[in-house]
Amino acid sequence: MEKHIKQNALLVVFLSLSLQTASAKWVETNGPYGGSICALWANDTNVLAGTVLGGVFISKSNAANWSILNNGLPVFAKINAFAIYHDYIFAATNGGGIYVTSFSSNSWVKSSKGLHSDTVRSLIVNADKIFAGGNKGVYLSSDSGNNWNPVNSGLADTNVNALAFFNGNIFAGTNGGGVFISGTNGTTWSAANNDSLPARASVTCLAVNNSSIFAIVKNGGVVYRSLNNGLFWKPVLWGFSSLAMKDSTVFAGSNGYIMRSTDNGTTWKSCNSGLTNRWVSCLAVSNKNLFAGTGEGNWDSPGNGVFYSSNNGDNWTEANNGLAGSNVKSVFVRDSEIFAGAGSSFDVPPYWAYSDGNGLFLSTNNGNTWGSAFSFKDKNINCFKILGNNLYVGTDYAFYFSTNNGTTWTVGWEGMKSGPTANSPNKIICLGMYGNVLFAGTTSGVYISSSNGANWTPANLGLPPNKYVNTFVVSGNNFLAGTNGGGIFLFTNGIIPWASTNIGLLDSTVYSLAVNGSDIFAGTKSGIFLSNSNGTSWTKINSGIPDSAIYSFEFRDNNIFAGSKGGVYLSTNKGISWSSVGNGLPPRIINSLMINGNNIFAATNGLGVWGRPLSEMIPVNIAIQNSQSVSRNIVPLNISFQSRSNSIVLFSFIIQNPQHISVKIFSLSGHEVTTLTDQYCQTGSFNLTFDTRYFATGCYVLRMQAGLKSYIKTIAISR
Repeated sequence: MEKHIKQNALLVVFLSLSLQTASAKWVETNGPYGGSICALWANDTNVLAGTVLGGVFISKSNAANWSILNNGLPVFAKINAFAIYHDYIFAATNGGGIYVTSFSSNSWVKSSKGLHSDTVRSLIVNADKIFAGGNKGVYLSSDSGNNWNPVNSGLADTNVNALAFFNGNIFAGTNGGGVFISGTNGTTWSAANNDSLPARASVTCLAVNNSSIFAIVKNGGVVYRSLNNGLFWKPVLWGFSSLAMKDSTVFAGSNGYIMRSTDNGTTWKSCNSGLTNRWVSCLAVSNKNLFAGTGEGNWDSPGNGVFYSSNNGDNWTEANNGLAGSNVKSVFVRDSEIFAGAGSSFDVPPYWAYSDGNGLFLSTNNGNTWGSAFSFKDKNINCFKILGNNLYVGTDYAFYFSTNNGTTWTVGWEGMKSGPTANSPNKIICLGMYGNVLFAGTTSGVYISSSNGANWTPANLGLPPNKYVNTFVVSGNNFLAGTNGGGIFLFTNGIIPWASTNIGLLDSTVYSLAVNGSDIFAGTKSGIFLSNSNGTSWTKINSGIPDSAIYSFEFRDNNIFAGSKGGVYLSTNKGISWSSVGNGLPPRIINSLMINGNNIFAATNGLGVWGRPLSEMIPVNIAIQNSQSVSRNIVPLNISFQSRSNSIVLFSFIIQNPQHISVKIFSLSGHEVTTLTDQYCQTGSFNLTFDTRYFATGCYVLRMQAGLKSYIKTIAISR
């Protein structure tokens, strides 16, 4: 029987829609894709990519699409190398040991029994033997990785970076002793330098073909070649960090380009067409394709994921669909636009070891797709701020500003040049505004600008020396700064010097500050502190939340969200108590939180941006009143039926002022069943359709949110 739809106007009925269901959880947005790649392996179908913080991604379509393969891996594990033994995948990690899975599995198991160190940098397979090299020497497994035994006799330097097989011998590249060779499966070793490698050479990479072995020495990135089993080495290329062999062709990657040699390293030619990121950290080959992983190489090397070439390096194409390994430091919302800045890898500003930021990204459809924003694809974006048509971007050692909504950009760092070179500022960690003055928190304190960022002046009077400034916030006439190790400082009425304001603050490492009404929240290394005295005193408010570092806050009315080192927490009572609302999130640092319409987005450390409807986490109190009187007060909205079917409802409405419009359907039990629209709309007339054919008989609630106002109507579906 055909469904019939009835319209009801109800008087003052209150529904409390508490939507925390078992299936409700955070989900990945589609990006931003990319990230810093540390290790690659490939055959004709499968490709493995190891990242700095995002773990492992696998492609079973020759890098056309990627999926994450992290279940069982340690959190924040940097992947150094892969090896394949039959159908098993072995992954060497930096501090987590060795893990194993298979191409048919979706989880990893630790396989480190017998290892004396959990830092493993290299893996190779020879017949039924697997070798591992790390900072405690070389280890051998003869039982599929179940047990490992040291094989270091004669290995004068047991800090091993690289391993390779060549002509029946094992070669080990060490951190300060050059190259060693073993012809007895590692039972005994001898030096293979013969004074032709530099003294105390740190060998970071080894690669072999049918006739030669190649080694990269870290100092200068010099590529050496040996034609006689390591007896003599000759330099053939300078300034490179990665190698790969495809038949008789040698490829070398560096911070600048990929070089190719077709005569065994005698002559070289660049092959970079289409390679938009030139820091090539690792290379892998299959019979069909060549793959390049970007980023990771040093403190200022952004990563743009994986590139592939099907014509021996002549042309390159980005291949990151599904590879959401970017480390997103911040998200920022303007109308229907969501900006995501990808920046340095580690959570605490002093750490410089790896950078995997790959630029500034923009989504205009709630994270369904992301694209590069403006001209920052290869920059480490640490902070981003929008004030009208003025845009400000802080990166590693550069500040950019635009006064025309991003059409043109200017580098503005005059007065801030105190970084590692005379022509760059220190790392810009955060940005803030007090009145018409722009503030920049850096690794060398605070700088201020009254010229939109064109010129800067130090403003550190009262601040402790050598304390990084992580966050700013304005509260009334007070301007507060959270530092790394010095606690919180403030000034009042625009008058510096800064004054310490740490009464009750039990942790001096402050990552985030945020204001909601008269309350100031401080996220520290050991939890959350609250001040309702304009920042002059603090109280710890961690009930229900672990004593974990808090990196971000976001608010919707009196609901407070806090991002930690493993999830998101919610308080509905001004921080008196907290509950976890992080179901579905990966165990990653939540660098930033931002609400856009009826959704909240989380920027993660190494796995892109994730999102979740607010209605799944916070109670939605809906007052259902006479619909005609409500609609006149908010926006004209009329309901009519399409003539072709009584099962299709047509909603027509007129917007008189540009604003964000959300139209959703709820069941009476409080479950959101569908979203008809959720976007920023200009003025005009709009039509939406609700197809009821797939919904059960019963009553439903239509909720239209127009800015801060709501329109409610009930719809009864009957057969």
